[in-house]
Amino acid sequence: MTLGGVVDWRQKDNIPPAAPRISSPYDPDTRYAHKRSTTWVGYKVHVTETWDEELPHLMTNVQTGDAVLNNNVLPHIHCQFARAE
Repeated sequence: MTLGGVVDWRQKDNIPPAAPRISSPYDPDTRYAHKRSTTWVGYKVHVTETWDEELPHLMTNVQTGDAVLNNNVLPHIHCQFARAE
């Protein structure tokens, strides 16, 4: 925020929520997020892989979503697998 061309730094109690706040000048869609003790600016990636002890693990699905949303992508992934069969 600028007042008369001077940068005015926000105080900790005056920061907007992560969803509407632009966190990177390079990618305006990235957002600040945290999960447990990890924090980042970017996206959430959900990776599904095969599991067989005798075969190599293969990625079968990758979903990228907003970092600030607590999105449950598992139902969407299941629908994609059902359509592929």
